[in-house]
Amino acid sequence: MSPATLALHLGPHTSVIASSPSSYPAWTSINGQVYDLTRFISQHPGGSVIQLAAGREAAALIESYHGKESMGRVYAALRNKCDYVGPLAGYVAPFGDVFFHTVQARVDEHLRSKGYNYHTFEWTAVIESVVTLLLFLVSTYYCCVVGSVVGAVVLGVLTARMGFLMHTGNHCASSSLVWLNASIGFFMNVIGSSHLIWRHEHQVAHHLDPNELDRDNDCAIGNPFIRMHPHLPSHPWQRWQHITVPTAITFGFIKCQCHTLAPPHRILCIALTLPPPLTLTLSPPHSLLMCSVRV
Repeated sequence: MSPATLALHLGPHTSVIASSPSSYPAWTSINGQVYDLTRFISQHPGGSVIQLAAGREAAALIESYHGKESMGRVYAALRNKCDYVGPLAGYVAPFGDVFFHTVQARVDEHLRSKGYNYHTFEWTAVIESVVTLLLFLVSTYYCCVVGSVVGAVVLGVLTARMGFLMHTGNHCASSSLVWLNASIGFFMNVIGSSHLIWRHEHQVAHHLDPNELDRDNDCAIGNPFIRMHPHLPSHPWQRWQHITVPTAITFGFIKCQCHTLAPPHRILCIALTLPPPLTLTLSPPHSLLMCSVRV
C-alpha cells in the first residue's frame, strides 16, 4: 500500500488526509502510522471525542487523554479494532517527546505512591457539577426575574466556575461515564458559548502546541485588546486587562439570553454578537455549524 499523504490547511492544526476517499472519513495518523478509526468510533470507551483525531497527526491528543499505564491498551485497540492504512509520507517525529513521557511517568508514580488513580476523586467533580448547576439556575432567576444585585454577583462567580467544570467534562475527566462527561461539557452552552467550537479551539488547537505563538490560538486570543503572550506587542490599555477582561466576559451570558428574546430585542444581539449574520439569519444549531466551519 502506498504511503498516505497529508495536506495542510489553515495552519498546522487542521491537517486533512488528502488521499483518504469519502468511504474513509476517519483516517488519522498516530506517530506517523495512518489508521482508519471508523469501526472503532462506536466502541470507544470515551465516546465520540475520538473523532477529534480524524484528519490529523493525533499522537499528542491521544497521550493527553490517556495515562501512561493505559497506552498499551490504546495501541492494542489501534491494532485490533482499527484498520491500518500505511505509513505517513514525510512524517518527522516531534521534538520533546522524552520530556513529555518523563513528566507523565513521574505524575503516574506520584499518584500510585499516594494510593490514587485518575478516577479516585471523580465523585467530587460530579457532586460539585450538580450543585453548581442548581445554584447557577437559582442565581439566574434572582438576577433576571427578581432583579437582585446579589444574585447578579453570585451568578458571575458561578459562571466562571461553570466554565472550569465544562473544561473538565469536555476533557472526559469528570467521570468514567461518557454521558456524564458530555452533560457537564454542555455547561459551556449554558453559559453562552458552544462546546463544539471549544473542543476544536482548545482540545485540538491549544493542546497540540500549548503556549507556542502562531501555533496555539489561545496565545493571541483578544489581541490587541488583551495581551496573553509575552512576545506579542504591548499596548498601554493592556495594563488594565485584569479589570477589563472579567467585565467583558459577563457579556457572554447576555449574548446567550438574547437568543431567547422576542424579535424587537434582536437589536441587542447585533451589538453583542460577531458577526451579526450568524445570530440574525440562522438558528443556534446552524450558527454553531457555521462557526465550526469558519474555525
